[in-house]
Amino acid sequence: MLPPATLLPEPARIVRELHPEVQPVVGPAPRVTGQALLRELKGMKDVAAGPSGLGKKHLLFLCEKVGAADIFADAFRAIFGSCSWTDARPLCEFRLRLIPKPNGKWRPIAIQETLLVAFHRLILKQTPSLRKLPPWQLAFSPLAQVKAIARAEALKRDCHLLTVDVKNAFNSVPHPVLLFSLHRARVPAATVSYVESFLRARHAPDLPAVPAGVPQGDPLSMAMFCHALTWLVESFLAQYEVLAYADDMILASSPSVPASTVREDAHAALARVGLSVTIEKCASTQDGGISFMGTRIIRDSPYNLAECATRSLYESLRTLRAADVSRHDKIRLLSYCIVPSVNYGPLVDAYPGPQSYHEVDALVVAELGALLGIPDKLARALALTPRTAHGVGLVLPHHYHADMQRQAQLADTAPRCRTTRSSSSGTALLAGTRRRGPWECAATASSRCSGATTLCARQSMRCTSPVTLRSWRLCSRRPASRGTPPSRWTSSSGAVVRTETRQVPATRATSCLSRASGTRPGPHPQAPLVREVRRPLSAERDPRKSDFYPFKSLTRALFQPSMASSSLRSAYLPVGPPCYLT
Repeated sequence: MLPPATLLPEPARIVRELHPEVQPVVGPAPRVTGQALLRELKGMKDVAAGPSGLGKKHLLFLCEKVGAADIFADAFRAIFGSCSWTDARPLCEFRLRLIPKPNGKWRPIAIQETLLVAFHRLILKQTPSLRKLPPWQLAFSPLAQVKAIARAEALKRDCHLLTVDVKNAFNSVPHPVLLFSLHRARVPAATVSYVESFLRARHAPDLPAVPAGVPQGDPLSMAMFCHALTWLVESFLAQYEVLAYADDMILASSPSVPASTVREDAHAALARVGLSVTIEKCASTQDGGISFMGTRIIRDSPYNLAECATRSLYESLRTLRAADVSRHDKIRLLSYCIVPSVNYGPLVDAYPGPQSYHEVDALVVAELGALLGIPDKLARALALTPRTAHGVGLVLPHHYHADMQRQAQLADTAPRCRTTRSSSSGTALLAGTRRRGPWECAATASSRCSGATTLCARQSMRCTSPVTLRSWRLCSRRPASRGTPPSRWTSSSGAVVRTETRQVPATRATSCLSRASGTRPGPHPQAPLVREVRRPLSAERDPRKSDFYPFKSLTRALFQPSMASSSLRSAYLPVGPPCYLT
């Protein structure tokens, strides 16, 4: 029995603080089967192969054609049970690749054997205690960046924030600290013993042993590092509120505490385990602002995406100019990919005015003018003209700032509702509820799919679902025949009806919901209100054959009617942030 820590001499007491006794947890070992291993292999990305050269496709071929999955599973069960790599030492070898950083330094990436990565994915999935982290650590949290920015904006109202830059964090954590942190997190003893043997057996041709750190690129690395950081924070920085994503960490302190004190406390806590803080990179809101998760957080300023959008726009335009594609494709990429990724800021931030987005509008207009060889004034008119009038139809955040913020306010105050779908029998069916952000309520369905979102849903409902023209069969309107185009319908009196815009009411039920909410739909910045014109089709003037539209000759070669197809839209729409695009 060891004496109490208060009776030990100073060096021994410090050692006891750094390495206190923990009781190992006896828990179940992962169930390693050939089927589970094959499932993890199929779920992996096709990344670079390890030293053996066996990649994902090679291993899948061996498993499916030769039945090697069960052989691999038997080998891993033996290694996990004995924690001995004597007969499988080549499996722990890795290729070291150095990726240059912008500051002139290097990021080491350990390219391990693909089969070992699949096994570690299986361990992580079947060990819940490895993935269980405190609420302030967002490494395994879905929508981590959104949660991190929202939490930081909430903390800055009452606290000063300090970013802590840990020098060479992943490669400097001592292995004893990692193992103790896993024991402390109640990870089963068998798993901890396997991790210890794996860290000890890792090697490369130029590096016979790795004395510290976790392998960057391994599925278990993030969990091991986060648990080590959790122990440090909860033991030595409990006086502060903490927000972290892996090694990107923020300490929130009372306004009465100087930033230098917080910085010194963080440096002292990390130094206990051999880590160091880069003092000159630690920024505080007491000095103006900080950068966290790619977002600028300013002490006395509301949340604003303009700065991030401008930086992203510069990079995207630089990539677009260097791309070896036609002018036609560059304009399509500008319209469908670049602008939607930077124009949604007014829908989510609280900045009081549009002036911060002036540069975004100017850059987009200048790029469009340079591509077409026209003056900026004409390029701006072309950019803002709807596509129905043969314009490009861009939603520029500075120009439409007031409309977009009004849409966001309506979406925030409107109650949640259920979306409606129409059936062939004319009965409105209630579909499942899916909560959307305010930007998707304001965005029209033409930017996400073919068809249209109802006007009442865009303006007065919080969660909507796009309703296509083909499913719009209520209000006594049915297609005249199977070959009738979707834009032509017959009314109850038999007259042919054609809508002048793509915006159509989905069902009578959604119209009733709109009236019940007490909010009258307002105009969309690019889509006028729906008007049904009851006149013979022969008397119609096809807009594409009319000389009324000022940009017809300019855009005829750029935007063909086929661009309205859903396949083309889905091919060019971004996967990233939601867009506000008609």
